[in-house]
Amino acid sequence: QALQAVRIEDQYYIDRCNTFRNAASQQLFTAFFSFVLWIAEKVFKIIDMLSYVDDNFSWENADRLEFYEPYNKKLPKKQTKLLKLWDMLGIPHNESKQQFGTALTIVGCEVDLRRGRMSIPADRMSKLLSRMAGFANDVANVRMLSECQKLAGEINWAFEVNPLLKPGIASLHEAMAIAVKAAKESQTKKPRGIVSEQVRSDINWLVTQL
Repeated sequence: QALQAVRIEDQYYIDRCNTFRNAASQQLFTAFFSFVLWIAEKVFKIIDMLSYVDDNFSWENADRLEFYEPYNKKLPKKQTKLLKLWDMLGIPHNESKQQFGTALTIVGCEVDLRRGRMSIPADRMSKLLSRMAGFANDVANVRMLSECQKLAGEINWAFEVNPLLKPGIASLHEAMAIAVKAAKESQTKKPRGIVSEQVRSDINWLVTQL
């Protein structure tokens, strides 16, 4: 059971859902759901299905709606067919997550078909920019490697809709690489990264561009 422990902010929790614990769990899920999507396309004839882990999305003509009895409402025809497939296979799903329209939040990004653009939800972007500014303007020159990695991950998420800004995080990645190397050489369990003026400057520049 110790191998199922997940650390979140210095607290450990037992993940009783992820019974496989390691990388194999993702591989098993991907293999299983890939077969589900194969059935959706080849047997149920649901074309243009897109998937990201357990998020599925596609397109449908606005006038092609079909009544789905369990939710007692009409949904896009493709969506209804997919839900019926899940019902047949015993795959659980929630009504609140079965969304459709011209503007949707897909994998954390707002996709607006009418305006033809993708963006990050304003509230999440505001929080990210606040964290970036706090990190860049902190007087501390040394930060825990885990703090740097967390921030880098959040910034990378924003690059989903702003990929041309990726060079702005290069200096932070370099600082983390140096910290990892130093930690291996000294065998320290709590590696730290140097936050240089270049890192601060680059992050502050990103704040103005995101």
